[in-house]
Amino acid sequence: MRKSVKKSLRYTAMLLIVSVTLMMSGCGSDSDRAGNNGKIDGYIAAISKGTDHEFWKTMRQGLMDAGEELNYKVTFEAPKDETDIDKQIELVQNAIDNNADAIVLAPLDTEKLNDVVSEAVDKGIMVITVDSDITSPKRTALVGTDNESAGAIAARHLAENIGGSGKVAVVSHVEGAQTAIARNQGFLDEIEANYKNIVVVDLVYSGGEEEVAYEQTKELISKYTDLKGIYATNEGAAIGVAKALSEHNLKDRIEVIGFDSSESENKLLLEGAIDGMIVQNPYNMGYLAVRNIVKAQRGEMIEKFINTGATYVTKDNFNDEDTQWLLYPLGKE
Repeated sequence: MRKSVKKSLRYTAMLLIVSVTLMMSGCGSDSDRAGNNGKIDGYIAAISKGTDHEFWKTMRQGLMDAGEELNYKVTFEAPKDETDIDKQIELVQNAIDNNADAIVLAPLDTEKLNDVVSEAVDKGIMVITVDSDITSPKRTALVGTDNESAGAIAARHLAENIGGSGKVAVVSHVEGAQTAIARNQGFLDEIEANYKNIVVVDLVYSGGEEEVAYEQTKELISKYTDLKGIYATNEGAAIGVAKALSEHNLKDRIEVIGFDSSESENKLLLEGAIDGMIVQNPYNMGYLAVRNIVKAQRGEMIEKFINTGATYVTKDNFNDEDTQWLLYPLGKE
């Protein structure tokens, strides 16, 4: 799939050269750049968890690129707050009312989006989930990371870094989100099964917000003075944890395994405040979500789970070509 990502990115660059501007202005913008004399082949409403983090910006680009290639209008919206489930339900309802042909949804909760998704499907609107999932069987497929496996990878590397024993904590993102549940469970199960001398002393939820994770980390290091490691389950959590440890001169004593990547997170990795990152492929999540939902609409068979993979990144492999494509899918500024 790396070749398809490179091909799509090169295609985007060619479009930029000929002055075809990709709208990047945030919520509510779309890829309404239709060929066929202005006619489009369909309309897909993409509803994300948020827009601020690099993860969502990168996913958005994948959505838009695939929409353009297939001559589909793709809109992109999200709540301002990644804990605002009611707003996300409202956005799905708006997509139904606006007669979307399909919906790509990154759900904020595993259960609370089920009813509105059922309503969409009952009205003939196909729904595919991306990044995280819901429990309703009515959605067509999930496109994303195997988060339990990724959590286990984080556990193994953190365990190795702290010598197989000691106290660790988890700073997770949104309580109730399928990604948080799976990343936490994969980590906890791996520790329990294979590292009897490691104790997980606390698990807190930051809402994925850097400032909250920063304050929570200060509380953790005050409460557990012999803490040896922290696992942070998304970009905001990882940055908040790393900044708190750096400010308290603890980055060399407490190991940090983060999730996702961004310019700020990459910088903290190179500075040694983050020791490793589980990096997903948000561009491919968006790109493959659109490609596959259009296939399904056309009657083609698609997998129920489309795994976009995860890569463990440290200083050692940071500059590898494949790693750089993952870290900077939209290019360096």
